[in-house]
Amino acid sequence: MVTKTLSEGLSEYESWKQHIHSLIEDIQNWLEEKALFSEESWNTIARCLDKIESDHITIAFVGEFSRGKTELINALFFAETGRRLLPSDAGRTTMCPTEITHDSDRDQSYIRLLPIETRLESKTLTEYRNQPEAWTEIILDTADPKILEKSFKELANTHHVKIEEAEKYGLLNQQLLNQNGHQPKYIDIPKWRHAIISYPNKLLKQGLTIIDTPGLNAIGSEPELTLNMLPSAQSTIFVLGADTGVSQSDLTIWQNNLNGHIKSKRGRLTVVLNKIDTMWDDLRSDDEIEDTLKSQIISTARTLGIPLKKIFPISAQKGLIGRVRKDDNLINRSGIIDFEDHLNHEVSQSKQTIIRQDISDELEEMLSQAEQVLKQRLKQEENQLAELANIHQQSDSAISNLLEKTQIEQDQYRQNTRSLAEHDSRLEEKSRELLLTINLAGFDQIMQQAGNEIEKSWSSKGINKAVKLLTDSLQSRIEDVQKLIDENSQIIRGIYRHFEQNHGIGVIQPKAYSLIQVADIHDNILSEAEAFAKGHRITFVGQSRIVQVFLNTLGSKSREMLESIEKDMLHWLSSALQPLAFQLEDHKEILNRQIHDLKTANQSREKLDEKLASMASDIETQNHEVQKIRQFIDRINRSVFDIT
Repeated sequence: MVTKTLSEGLSEYESWKQHIHSLIEDIQNWLEEKALFSEESWNTIARCLDKIESDHITIAFVGEFSRGKTELINALFFAETGRRLLPSDAGRTTMCPTEITHDSDRDQSYIRLLPIETRLESKTLTEYRNQPEAWTEIILDTADPKILEKSFKELANTHHVKIEEAEKYGLLNQQLLNQNGHQPKYIDIPKWRHAIISYPNKLLKQGLTIIDTPGLNAIGSEPELTLNMLPSAQSTIFVLGADTGVSQSDLTIWQNNLNGHIKSKRGRLTVVLNKIDTMWDDLRSDDEIEDTLKSQIISTARTLGIPLKKIFPISAQKGLIGRVRKDDNLINRSGIIDFEDHLNHEVSQSKQTIIRQDISDELEEMLSQAEQVLKQRLKQEENQLAELANIHQQSDSAISNLLEKTQIEQDQYRQNTRSLAEHDSRLEEKSRELLLTINLAGFDQIMQQAGNEIEKSWSSKGINKAVKLLTDSLQSRIEDVQKLIDENSQIIRGIYRHFEQNHGIGVIQPKAYSLIQVADIHDNILSEAEAFAKGHRITFVGQSRIVQVFLNTLGSKSREMLESIEKDMLHWLSSALQPLAFQLEDHKEILNRQIHDLKTANQSREKLDEKLASMASDIETQNHEVQKIRQFIDRINRSVFDIT
């Protein structure tokens, strides 16, 4: 089997995106050329192109301190620099959650660092992202590797503070303090709360973002990691030590922060057993070493409850050294090649699922509606051709009668238009009902009320009450929205059925909005709230600021989801009848053409002959156009499944 590096995989993925982009533009141009480009088609095309253009890939590395996460990042992404770009020496590794990306809006590379002192505020990371003055920025000199390496060492800097100050920041791990039987007066805490690095790496320029988390204490005390950043990753790498296996703190991270990824359709999780080089022993045979490693893999799989194929034994350190020295034997022995090939496959599969769900379904629905319009045109053309051919040898009065019949159809069209306007008004009322149901202003008040409950009591009971108040309000809104979706779906189906049965206008109606689109986000919010309320997120900290930040983050994430639901549902309700409106407008144009043609034919038999020949040619052309739509749909399906 041919293996692929992540760089090769991402390059192929970028080429694939360009192919999909071109395909969507081809569809758009064809619809415009054939007068099939409705307002709803424009919205669909715009949404699909935006998803392609704004698409990016995020890989998150999670694990306890000293598991080799940062060394693994160096080996996978930065070996070409010839050194450890990110600090990963023992005791001198990254101390804060770090995002590594490429900022295409700026010419300079940089590190932005958020001071640890901001933990004394109740603001979320999202809020601080919009406050550049709160960050310390270091401009990177990418031309000088030594200066670059020195700049990156800032990520490992710490403050030596009293126990009381560490506790104030919510960074006191009481369990670790008591391991030695005594409590020191001073401990080291991270100097920075969060870091964002913009670096001109090829993979990063292709849209890759890397997240490096520094350990259980940081994960537990930064709610946005578990609510926003980790769930949004296309691939999450859980790094363990082959020499230690699954420790208690490793298991805590797994159970409280990562296990939900297994249930997520969009999250992909891989376990790395790092530092297998600690098992390499010249006094033991290769078979003995292999047996020991297999035993550790089986034990890890059993403890975490995952398949053996999801666990990769590697040595990040030897992989990095091998790549820097171009030592193929060491690279192969490190296991990094198989892991990178797996990672490439996982990311591609994850993106394939998202693209298939988010884009191909929308394009197919749009083309199916266009196909229905074309078939309706074809049917009307064939009917008119048959009628004209039938009266070809008849008197002029027959043409006059057909003209009168068509004008009656035109009057029926006007009645249909009025009927559609009445139904449209009904859906506008439902839109107003939706706004009252979601009631974002009311949810803001609930968030404020939850904050007040926390202020009243910092006990577990007070925290549970505040979290329950927030999640109950969210859940109630979701349930009411679902009722509205069911009710409106029934109304819309009834409108389409009415026009088909009473007016002979059969159109494929748009798919109903579904809360499945936000199911993962909703489930994650509820599970995080439950874990926090049970104390999983505040085992070590339990400080008021951490609780406030969590509550603010939970509220913001919930509100963001409600805003998304409101926006998408309003769009659904406002566009639900657009296929009908487009069909009516298209029917109007056909009737106008028919009346013009009949008037012309009534004046001259020669003109009637010409019209019959022209219509026969048009019908043949439209049959080809119907086939063209099926070809587009086949191209979409083939393209989506070509991500490998």
